[in-house]
Amino acid sequence: MGQKAAIVFQGFVPGYRVRFYELLNSIGKNSYVIFHGSPPSNAGFGEYEGVFAFPNVRVRNYEFSFCGRTIIYQPIIRTILSGSYSAVVIGHEIRFVSNVVLLGLCKIIGKPVIWWGHGFEKAKDDGFMERPLFPLVARVKRWLGRFGDMYIVYTEGGAEKLIQSGVPKDKIKIVRNTIDMEEQRALYAECIDMDPLDIRKMLGLRSDSIVLLYVGRLYEEKRIEELLHLVERINSENLCRSFVEAVVIGGGPQLGNMVKIGSEIQGVHLVGELYDQRKIGKYMRVASAVVIPGKVGLAVNHAFAHGLPVITRQHEYHAPEVEYIISGENGIIINGDFRSFVQATVAYLNSLDTQKRMSQAALRTAETLSMDFMVKAFDETVSEAIERKARAGWRGS
Repeated sequence: MGQKAAIVFQGFVPGYRVRFYELLNSIGKNSYVIFHGSPPSNAGFGEYEGVFAFPNVRVRNYEFSFCGRTIIYQPIIRTILSGSYSAVVIGHEIRFVSNVVLLGLCKIIGKPVIWWGHGFEKAKDDGFMERPLFPLVARVKRWLGRFGDMYIVYTEGGAEKLIQSGVPKDKIKIVRNTIDMEEQRALYAECIDMDPLDIRKMLGLRSDSIVLLYVGRLYEEKRIEELLHLVERINSENLCRSFVEAVVIGGGPQLGNMVKIGSEIQGVHLVGELYDQRKIGKYMRVASAVVIPGKVGLAVNHAFAHGLPVITRQHEYHAPEVEYIISGENGIIINGDFRSFVQATVAYLNSLDTQKRMSQAALRTAETLSMDFMVKAFDETVSEAIERKARAGWRGS
């Protein structure tokens, strides 16, 4: 019989994380209670609005501003410490001050604490990296990372950064962060046999165009306007073998601005928010690539499940999942200015052989990104943290 653990992560439950929590509670050895509130004001994702099929506790998030940075307090400490939790999993985000307080109190009473995160302080595309506060925040975050009993990290690159910051290797577990790839691969199999011409007609796309796709929230770090200007440049200068269309799926704070820019560019389709995964799968079926000029994250997993390479630009704002892209093999990471971005994308679009080769590589990579693996690795880490504490003399609540 497993133990019960509390999870305090991201401050809320985004839609892409729901299946993970369901599986964690259905196939994991331990049971998990998710503490969550409303999304932080600067969150890149919206909150899941359905009914949860896993244990959860709804709390109110309180936000404060400090030196231009959002600080969040969740009233969870008393509930967790007084509950029968054998371990606590907390997100490695020091803007959640309640997590830091919870870490300290758990260390005092001997309750095991497991960090869950990137393994490093990711820069924001708003000049924050140049602010004096950033090095201090990064240093404090690295220091706090050493105090966890274990650390669940997204990727191999994050694990390397943790080791460099002083976290012992035997305390680190890599889970290869992912979405429900099984669901997406099933949708890929369903759509692959559909007639592309019928899909194009259904979606309002030209019969002979090259389609570039963006799927995700629309906020500044994503730099979606660069995709729109990319299409404008390619078509105005006739750089590709066919007319290029860009389909942008998603809502968010930049939607209005993208509508304004896109209204003046031929070939741009701003779909807005779309939750019908089958319809998104149809867009994937006729697209040649997923293009995200700015920050890439789990959209890489989504694209690869449908055999779509990901094209992006090199910068400091990517999420850990950018590591899944092997440039030149299953996608392209372009280093250089906007002109380089255009040239590299055009070269890819004008080579059907390259597209086929990268598509096959994307599908192979998708096979390595299993949510079952992520659940098992996560659950084993929590069990190990509890067992280590027990051997040291702590017997739980």
